[in-house]
Amino acid sequence: MLSRQNNCTWASNAGPYHADGSSVGLVVSHGGIRHESYGGVGFGLTNDNTHWVIGTPNRSDVPYLSEFVTGFDWLVRDSAMVNSTDTTGAVVAARTAIGVDDEGRLLLMVIDGCEKWYVL
Repeated sequence: MLSRQNNCTWASNAGPYHADGSSVGLVVSHGGIRHESYGGVGFGLTNDNTHWVIGTPNRSDVPYLSEFVTGFDWLVRDSAMVNSTDTTGAVVAARTAIGVDDEGRLLLMVIDGCEKWYVL
C-alpha cells in the first residue's frame, strides 16, 4: 500500500474524476503535473513543503507546488459558510474535507456515508 510505503500516519483517496476516468482538476505529484485542468478548489503543498496551499491555482502557480489535488467546492471560507451552486449533487455526496485552523494546523475529516452498515 502506497501510504504504508511512505510511512503515512493518515491517508485518504483524493481527486474526483469524470466518468471517462480523467481528473476533474489539477493534479501535481512530486513536483510534476499529472493532470492539467484548472478550476475547482484544491489542496497541496509548496515546493519546500512548508506551506499548505488551499484554493484555485492557475498555471503560474504550478512551478511553486510540490503536491496538489483538486476537490469540489468550498464548505467554509474566511470563517463563513459557503453556499454551493453545484447542481449535480457531487458536493452533497463529497465525504472528505480539508482545512487549516487559525494556528495553521491541518484539519482532515472523512465521513463514510456510502455503505449502509459499514463503520470503521
